[in-house]
Amino acid sequence: MPRVSTVEKENAPEDVLRVYKQMESYFGRVSALPKVMAHNPAFLKSLFELYGSIHSENDELMQKIAVKVSKINSCKFCEGAHSYLLRKMGVSDEKIRSLEDDSQHSEKERAALRWAEVVTNKEYFGPDADRSFEELKKQFDEKEIVNITAVIGMYNFLNRFVDSLGIDPEF
Repeated sequence: MPRVSTVEKENAPEDVLRVYKQMESYFGRVSALPKVMAHNPAFLKSLFELYGSIHSENDELMQKIAVKVSKINSCKFCEGAHSYLLRKMGVSDEKIRSLEDDSQHSEKERAALRWAEVVTNKEYFGPDADRSFEELKKQFDEKEIVNITAVIGMYNFLNRFVDSLGIDPEF
């Protein structure tokens, strides 16, 4: 049970209900995370808009990054939620599990997943970070690099938000 109560549909204001409806259409349900965030409707709406803006291109890769970051941070809620979304996209459980070592992924995906490790582990500078970033630049243009880094940052934030408020895994 989360440390903060959830805002259920019957108690949600109209602007929150609109976001819940969008989430149901995308995720198939409304989890405890947005229900906790709904205590601040502007925050919930802004975060959902941010999610859409950085997940709109190459969503499968962005979901893999979300799982990778969440695995590193041991956030079971986010790892489960985004593994669920990957399975809905047709990604096998074996390929999801391989995100820990990146062995079954393309060179392009490996570059993004390695960058996720660098950023999540706060290893921004030095020869390993430089090599990782050079590999990223070989595979992605600058807009894509910004989106990838934004996804990494967003899930580092969400992992801490979820875990600090005790939001239990649901997926």
